[in-house]
Amino acid sequence: ALSHTQSAEALRRSSLVVLVLGASVLLVFAVTSLRMRSLERRRRRQREALDQLQRDFVRGISHDLRTPLTSVLGFTDVLLKRDFEPAVRERYLRIVNGEMRRFARLIDDLYDAQLIAEGRNVLSLEVFDLGHLLLEQVVDRPALDVVLVDVVLGDSSPAPMAQPLSPW
Repeated sequence: ALSHTQSAEALRRSSLVVLVLGASVLLVFAVTSLRMRSLERRRRRQREALDQLQRDFVRGISHDLRTPLTSVLGFTDVLLKRDFEPAVRERYLRIVNGEMRRFARLIDDLYDAQLIAEGRNVLSLEVFDLGHLLLEQVVDRPALDVVLVDVVLGDSSPAPMAQPLSPW
C-alpha cells in the first residue's frame, strides 16, 4: 500500500498531467480557432474577388453585345424610315450584316469560353499577325468615320490601314 506522502505525490503528479493536458487542449482549440478564422477570411476575400470578376465579366459582355446591336438597330431604323438609292441601301445592309456577324462571333466566343471553363475544349497556341488582326477589326467596322494611324510593332514596318469611309 502507498503511504500518505506517496498518495499525495501521485495525486499531485496526476493533477499536473491533467492540467498540462487541459492546457494543451485549450492551446489546440485556440490555434484551430485562429486557423478557422483565417481560412474564413481568405475564403471571404476569394468570394469577393470572384464576385467582382463576375460583375466585371457581365459588364464587359453586356457592352460587347450591346455595341453591334445598337449599330444594327440604328441602321435598320434609318433604312425603314427613309428611301435610299440602291447602292446606299446595299452599303447599309452590308454594315448591318457585318455587325450581326460580329454579334454571332461574340456569342461563339462566349460559348467557347464556357467550354474551356468546363474543360471540354482545349486552347492551342499559335502565332498570328497582329497587324492583320487590327486591320480586320477596322475593316469589320466600315460605318465608323475615323482617322486611322499606322501601327508599328518592334522593328517591323507599319501595318497597312484601311481608308476611312463616311457612312453618309
